[in-house]
Amino acid sequence: MPPSLPSAAPIVLASPADIFFRRLLRGWFTLLFALPFSILMFAAVLSWAFSSDRSIGGGIVVGLLFLVSASAWIWTLWSAVRRAQIAWVGRRTEATVVAISSDQSVKINGKHPKVLKYLFVLPASGEKIRAVSPHLRAKELKSWQVGDKLIVAYLPETPTKTVILSPLPR
Repeated sequence: MPPSLPSAAPIVLASPADIFFRRLLRGWFTLLFALPFSILMFAAVLSWAFSSDRSIGGGIVVGLLFLVSASAWIWTLWSAVRRAQIAWVGRRTEATVVAISSDQSVKINGKHPKVLKYLFVLPASGEKIRAVSPHLRAKELKSWQVGDKLIVAYLPETPTKTVILSPLPR
């Protein structure tokens, strides 16, 4: 049972399905571009395979484009499944937000995205683990401040792989 957090409003934990779909929808590029593009490339491969005037160069280019776009779609899907798996089978514990900082290694629309850094203690060993959230949107950042308590799920074999379960962004 997860620890309770003091709050006036009830805390809503994220379900594995919620985490899966949030992660999947974050891959909007994949959903809007790579998936339709890979379907078009698959149709192009079939068209090339059954045409009478095939060229090997055209087949290689179309095949490579299909593999690249399909790989992007599969990677996003795998990432979403992995995060949902952590939420589903991972152990839950309370964490404390220790910093909200910019990720200087990336720029999106000319700005560095924000990440949440949090600290939790493994109940079995007492070891302190520092973890970092994925990039957060401004709406999500408004929900958290340094010192806030959250509930995270982690895998015992790799405790740095975590998923934030609560509080959900308001």
